[in-house]
Amino acid sequence: MRSTVLGEEGRKRSESKLAMLTPRQRGFVVGKLEGKTDRQAALDAGYAPSTAENTKQKIMSRPEVRQAFQELLDEHLPPEKLMRCIVEGLDATQVKFFSREGDVIETVILPDHRVRLLFLVLALKLKGWDLPSADVNKPTSIVIRWAGEEPEWAREQGRE
Repeated sequence: MRSTVLGEEGRKRSESKLAMLTPRQRGFVVGKLEGKTDRQAALDAGYAPSTAENTKQKIMSRPEVRQAFQELLDEHLPPEKLMRCIVEGLDATQVKFFSREGDVIETVILPDHRVRLLFLVLALKLKGWDLPSADVNKPTSIVIRWAGEEPEWAREQGRE
């Protein structure tokens, strides 16, 4: 979908970014885009096991590799598709079956909190909100607004 938006010029630009990489770097980027782990992509691209254990410092720290990876990722995974996947993950459910003597007697659909948490962390990282604030010693204010009448303890604290 995105490649048609980019057109021929965008495709050529991505290909030229890949062409600027070494064969191993190119293999690593393509492996990552195929969904391989950092380690497996590095090993399949021909890197030594010691390099594969520390790809963030030894491979992805190079600006040309990061830029090629990001451009290809943007081309093959448009933001709209990424957002749809994240929204689906944030709404993940699981089905629980209850049985008696081998027969299913009830089916319950419940929120899958583990998957929802994973997608929440991913969404926060993508937004850049997973980083600690610059001043971690600064006090944080939390404001709670009540939809109905305030509880008695809140009114008492307000008078002090």
